[in-house]
Amino acid sequence: GRSTCRRKVCARMAKRRERNKGAAGPSARRSKRIKTNDEKAAKEKKRKEEEQQQREEEERQRREEAQERRKQAAAAAASRKSKEAQKKPKKGGKNSVSRKKKKKSKEKSSSGLSDGGMLLPSRNKHGELVFKDHPEFRPNLTPQQVLQAGAFGGSYFRTIRSSVTGTTLKGASQIKEFPKDWFEGLDIKKQVCSSVYDPSVNRYGVRCGGGLDMWE
Repeated sequence: GRSTCRRKVCARMAKRRERNKGAAGPSARRSKRIKTNDEKAAKEKKRKEEEQQQREEEERQRREEAQERRKQAAAAAASRKSKEAQKKPKKGGKNSVSRKKKKKSKEKSSSGLSDGGMLLPSRNKHGELVFKDHPEFRPNLTPQQVLQAGAFGGSYFRTIRSSVTGTTLKGASQIKEFPKDWFEGLDIKKQVCSSVYDPSVNRYGVRCGGGLDMWE
């Protein structure tokens, strides 16, 4: 009857209370959530610190590598300067005297007064040489200036066999008819009478001009 039902209900409630004794309440669950969040925050903080340390280490390595590269570049530059200093001729040496003579010769010829002892035509406002008998021909350099600057690959006065005259013209003999100061300070074999065209002799270091057959 009723008493039996009441006993059954009480027994169920007792069992339920027994089961709930081991279960966490709202405050316990809240504490657990807070603890979990704290652990996550601590892990995140540790991860960020490790990343920051890694970035700092990489930055330090980059700085050290850059410093090492600068040292190597400075050492290489110093080595180049030392080699260049060793290659430079001593003051007052033969090469120095030769350069002084060449410079003096250039200054003399650029003045427009003489070229190898020959009177030059006048120059116009553009610096061009003006020939009265050939006004259309207006070069801006004299033969001496061209040769001194470096031209024709050093082979303009090379020995040739002329198809026009049928004779062999030796360069070393041909240059004797021109003023000596045209060739002053020049290496005749390399810069004037060379049998091989050498572009490095030219003022701008490039090959230009036509062959003998074109001119003849």
